[in-house]
Amino acid sequence: MAVTPIKYYVPTSIDTLFAHATLKNLADGAELTSGEIDNTSALDLWGDLILAVSWATAPSAGVTAFEVYLVPAVDSTNYPSNGADGLPQKALLVGTLESRLPATAALEYLALRRIVLPPLKFKILISNTSAQAVANDDDVTMFCKLQRYQMGSGSA
Repeated sequence: MAVTPIKYYVPTSIDTLFAHATLKNLADGAELTSGEIDNTSALDLWGDLILAVSWATAPSAGVTAFEVYLVPAVDSTNYPSNGADGLPQKALLVGTLESRLPATAALEYLALRRIVLPPLKFKILISNTSAQAVANDDDVTMFCKLQRYQMGSGSA
């Protein structure tokens, strides 16, 4: 019996969740919520998130710098409510980004791999948990992106 290999398809899209102007000067404890991502047609299975950030004051190495939440519109219209702290329920937490080499004059790249994406509309929420503010710096270009992709059998 022949075995059909499972292969990654070429990434379907790269979404810029947050641009430099939105990220700069993000305070400790503050959140950002992306615009709506509609995955009802593409049906991408996974996404990889990359955040490029520079710090006003470098946090300690190893600190959880950001929490990442995937907030789905289960009925295609309504999103779960956030609490008084601005955060959704912990069940929607998909991962954390740990600061390994924080810098004040250069970008630190933080990644979260293989976020399972629902076949729905959704938003990504990030929360700064670093105990430090993001830099208010135009010398570096900060961003947060989500690359979506699929898997399948055979060639794509």
